[in-house]
Amino acid sequence: MWRFTGLMVLLVLGAMATAVADDASELADQIKRGTELHAKGNYRDALIAWEKAVALKAPPSAAYNAACAAARAGMKDKALEWLGKSIDAGFTGATAAASDEDLVSLRGDTRFAELLLKAETIAHPCKNDARFRALDFWVGEWDVTTPQGQPAGKSSVQSILGACVVFENWTSPGMSGKSFNVFNTNAGSWRQSWVDDKGKLLEFTGEMKNGVMIYLAPDKQQGKAVVRRMTFTPIDARTVHQVGEDSFDDGKTWAPSYDLLYHRK
Repeated sequence: MWRFTGLMVLLVLGAMATAVADDASELADQIKRGTELHAKGNYRDALIAWEKAVALKAPPSAAYNAACAAARAGMKDKALEWLGKSIDAGFTGATAAASDEDLVSLRGDTRFAELLLKAETIAHPCKNDARFRALDFWVGEWDVTTPQGQPAGKSSVQSILGACVVFENWTSPGMSGKSFNVFNTNAGSWRQSWVDDKGKLLEFTGEMKNGVMIYLAPDKQQGKAVVRRMTFTPIDARTVHQVGEDSFDDGKTWAPSYDLLYHRK
């Protein structure tokens, strides 16, 4: 069961500023009643209290607690119904349902497994969206060299924020930098924001094409407009090829600026 502390009850009441005082008081009473009855093992009456709390616009966790009470009372279908309602209402705590002892009776039911998958997808959307995982091949700890084998730097690339962002930490002799890489769902494209210890900021827009990430960014060099192109190509599980190119004629021709090989440690 998802526990309501006294502070949580106060927060619930605060969030109901538009509700009448009687309803707010009744909601607090039902949350308290449901919690106490559940603790005493009176699960059927606890379920009634949680159902009333939901009707009074309680947070989605109340629906989850109704599922717990129903499961303890041996009402499997009712428990699955309330668990589904809590997930649909956005209760991210439902991802812990697999290990919740109140829901032991639901384990092994295919409907329960489907609800767990749905809860995980809602709580961590990027982990289950292939568009956000396109750069996973770059995640890792790397020694970076030129194609001739000369050391060029080191890079630590991490998947952060629930797999929504690929975060690069780059170090090389005389320079270090970081980049944030994320799939922009509104634009349908990748974005990279690169910053370094020289004050350089580049904003790249990219796309995955035939397994290769292609980034483009407008820039200036000695007062002239230039387009920076950067590609990441996975060679195998332990090697990534990064190439930088510049164009001073809006992409008609390109000149190489760097060529790097990432070797997984």
